[in-house]
Amino acid sequence: MTEKELQYTKRKLTFHFVGIVFLMAFFIEVVFLSFRFFHERHEDTTEFKHESEQIIESLNREDLFDFLNLKGFEKVKDIQERRKDLRESSENLISYFVINPENEIIRKSIKEDIDVEVFLEGFIPGIYVRDNALLRKENIDLFYEPATIYLYKKYSYTFTNYVADVSAFLILTLLFSVVFYIVGYYYVNRILHPVEQNLQDMTDFIHNASHELKTPLAIMRGNLQVMQAEKKIDETLVRKNIRKIDRLTELIEWLRELAEAWKLSEKENLALAIEVSRVQRDLTPIADARDIKIDNQVKGTYIVHANIQALYVLLTNIIKNAIIYSKKWAVVKITLHKNTLSITDTGKWISDKEKEKIFERFYRWNKVRNEDGFGIGLSLVKKIADANGWEIRVESKQWEWTTFQIVF
Repeated sequence: MTEKELQYTKRKLTFHFVGIVFLMAFFIEVVFLSFRFFHERHEDTTEFKHESEQIIESLNREDLFDFLNLKGFEKVKDIQERRKDLRESSENLISYFVINPENEIIRKSIKEDIDVEVFLEGFIPGIYVRDNALLRKENIDLFYEPATIYLYKKYSYTFTNYVADVSAFLILTLLFSVVFYIVGYYYVNRILHPVEQNLQDMTDFIHNASHELKTPLAIMRGNLQVMQAEKKIDETLVRKNIRKIDRLTELIEWLRELAEAWKLSEKENLALAIEVSRVQRDLTPIADARDIKIDNQVKGTYIVHANIQALYVLLTNIIKNAIIYSKKWAVVKITLHKNTLSITDTGKWISDKEKEKIFERFYRWNKVRNEDGFGIGLSLVKKIADANGWEIRVESKQWEWTTFQIVF
């Protein structure tokens, strides 16, 4: 995957994620507003029916009070009190007109600013909806004459309000999505950075591995061509080819171990002193061949919970490097303090700049080409340490010593 393709993938991933969040938020809001819209309409309709019945009843009763007052059946004060109570009990937000047979308005209660002529146009008997409002027309019989009542009440939450709320939320959601996209892209970059780094590592790894495979193959091809040209077997060239084949086999085995290090998941409690002694025993012939002494001071019963093979590979690589890079007659010292294992040698100094690179695959081969190794060992060490949550530290003093520490 190229850098351009990776950036496109990041933008696409962010856009899809933000799009899903936007659609979910917008859908939830539309559902909520729709529920509110229909719920408010239902409530308004129920209240309108109830309140309009109260108004009609109150008008009939009020007219009766007027008749009783005229006939002297009730005291004027009592009538006024009853009418006051009646008005208070029927207080509402409904506008209405009462029209007599001569089309004269004999009662009215205007709760909203409306045009009376427009208001009265097109009324039909019964309860119905028109222009986001509830309407009702009923014929009533007042005590002294027949009349018609017209009732009107706007919905408290109209369709216009609904559309305005949806539009407002849509705009807010879009603005939020823009901000969320910017923030999301930043976090996608952070999340995918390890993937990006792995892709780069893979590219470098393939390049370096192909180079390391190509060099010995080219040498073997040259040797074979020489023997072909001379038409005879050259024992020296055959031995050289065999050594190159062994090197290639070793390299392939290193690559396999590096690729499968993460699979070493079966763990057990291991006595560190015993494991260090086992590695020391296996590396003693190499140390003796270089006149190097291994001073193993690890004692006690400190326990490490790890895969036995992974721990062996990690310890072997670090201690073997200490032997290889130490001067003749030197001492490789191994100590344990609390949960920190230290391997100290008197070999090559590692600068601060190199400390950041020595765990990269094939790093040594960028500087020195010899028969001692491939520059894969420390990369494998770092991979095993990371998989187990261990920390690798490197300290070095020029011309004196280098110490690798494993903090378990």
